[in-house]
Amino acid sequence: MDKLAKLTTDIGKLWETYSGAYFTGIRNTLVLAVVATLIGCVIGLLCGILNTIPYTRQDPPVKRFFLKLLRALIRIYVEVFRGTPMVLQAVFIFYGLPYFTDGAVAFKGMGGIWVAAIIVVSINTGAYMAESVRGGIISIDPGQTEGAKAIGMTHVQTMVNVIMPQALRNIIPQIGNNFIINIKDTSVMFVIGFVEFFATHRNIVGVNLLYFPSAVIEMAGAAGITLVSDEERNPLNTTTYGVGEVIRDAIDKGCRRFLVGIGGSATNDGGVGMLQALGYGFLDKDGNQVPFGAKGLKVLEEITDTYVLPELKECKFKIACDVTNALCGEQGCSAVFGPQKGATPEMICQMDQWLGYYAALAKEKFPKADAKQEGTGAAGGLGFAFLTFTDTVLESGIKIVLEETQLEEYVKDADLVITGEGRMDGQTAMGKAPVGVAALAKKYGKPVLAFAGAVERDARKCNEHGIDAFFPILRGVVTLEEAMKNENAKRNLADTAEQVYRTFTIL
Repeated sequence: MDKLAKLTTDIGKLWETYSGAYFTGIRNTLVLAVVATLIGCVIGLLCGILNTIPYTRQDPPVKRFFLKLLRALIRIYVEVFRGTPMVLQAVFIFYGLPYFTDGAVAFKGMGGIWVAAIIVVSINTGAYMAESVRGGIISIDPGQTEGAKAIGMTHVQTMVNVIMPQALRNIIPQIGNNFIINIKDTSVMFVIGFVEFFATHRNIVGVNLLYFPSAVIEMAGAAGITLVSDEERNPLNTTTYGVGEVIRDAIDKGCRRFLVGIGGSATNDGGVGMLQALGYGFLDKDGNQVPFGAKGLKVLEEITDTYVLPELKECKFKIACDVTNALCGEQGCSAVFGPQKGATPEMICQMDQWLGYYAALAKEKFPKADAKQEGTGAAGGLGFAFLTFTDTVLESGIKIVLEETQLEEYVKDADLVITGEGRMDGQTAMGKAPVGVAALAKKYGKPVLAFAGAVERDARKCNEHGIDAFFPILRGVVTLEEAMKNENAKRNLADTAEQVYRTFTIL
């Protein structure tokens, strides 16, 4: 009863906050179902009637040929669309047709999504209705057809005046059934971006982390480089164990879905610390857990999963990662990111060798281990740990943010889109969050402004990627520490934003 009461409370809160979105989803569902059912009935009626046009050996060969061809085409249409999943049909029509036609057929914007959704559901409904109509027609006593012919009625007159009035009584219940099926099948259209009731609810509960117990974790909060002073930075000692403790705590609280950001780490331990906290054994020659930090990899001899949290196999991880570096090598995590974490050239060489051995050892027991995969070098090898030992997908941070926040729903109705980051430079234009937001905004033709703590000269590249104008917020020459203080950053942003927005009053 407690869970039922909580469920009722949650639904009430969601409805109170998102009733407008829910009504929009319900409206979209019903409109699509009604329109597609009506169009599908017309398609089915035509196919059913054409499929029952009689012919005899006395008819001209041309007539017989075309009627046979027509029946064959209708049969292919019916079998294909009844025998394949609607989601596959949606993917082919929405994504496949533009590809195979070199863009000649394309579904652009929300209007295009509506058109594609109606086409998919209508054609699918038509295939089922075609069989219903054919069955309704052949269910009528053949003697009535013969009687109609005996009094001189043509085939068309017979169908209109004798057969169809009776067949409709058998067909109408199936129309109702197809309408109900279409209400449910509209949920499939989320695959092409159609926002009906199911997609709306899915997005809302995802944002609020309800019903699908979820956790959002920023690994930098437990193992971030900003937590360690410049003097204390040493990847031989820093560990991701705290990240594992946070995940374990979330699992204990019932979470099974995880969104994890893995940027800004102070570690280079290959994620071993995190895995130790989750119950994996990383043992030395004496059977003891290896020490924390990258130095533990030096004495690693065996990996075990005997005491892993049983609930871990139920968990799915979506990792926000914009790093494409592999685990080892010249572009590996040690070589590229080690120096900023306090590694000396000697340390970098050692850690790279240790990580290579660790990856080979993992491969023996966990076949999906791949040290060369892009992203495995993220956060000092934490990406490798997630991909090898958990059910994980790596995605760009901006992709996850856009999906989880339903930003598109807000952008499409906005007059102006604001974005920004700590420092804008040429790297910002290479797929970072501000450019991702800008790309979404330009989909709907919205102007985009960006604010940043600092702006480098090569940030001009951002103008080529949808950011119409950007502004640094610093008001003078200050130290980095002063600039990053919350009170200073807030005041600087507010002052800069005010002056920018004042320009709108004179335009």
